[in-house]
Amino acid sequence: MTRSLARDIPTTCVMGISADDYDGNWLKMTAPAAPNLNDKQTAFAGSSYSIAAVCGWSLLFVKLLERGIDADIAVYKVLPVSLLSQALDTKVPFSEIEINQLSQRKYQRESSVS
Repeated sequence: MTRSLARDIPTTCVMGISADDYDGNWLKMTAPAAPNLNDKQTAFAGSSYSIAAVCGWSLLFVKLLERGIDADIAVYKVLPVSLLSQALDTKVPFSEIEINQLSQRKYQRESSVS
């Protein structure tokens, strides 16, 4: 997953974002604080936003791959689900129901285009 991030979202390398663990339901991703701090030595808002977006993108990417769906994923808006810890370490839940709904929408769009 970390290699996919580096290839598809190169800024994740500079930010140090990595996928550390995935158990089929939870994807644990981490990012070190140092490259994501502002001049006040607090979390840079742009980094926090990007880390949240990458976490959501990554979990959706993995879940769709599990189903054999090769999708182009774009993040348009990130809504806060929970606060990131000081270490910028978080787990992102994504329910099976939501994944199935997304899969159905993709197939419906493909069917209507054909």
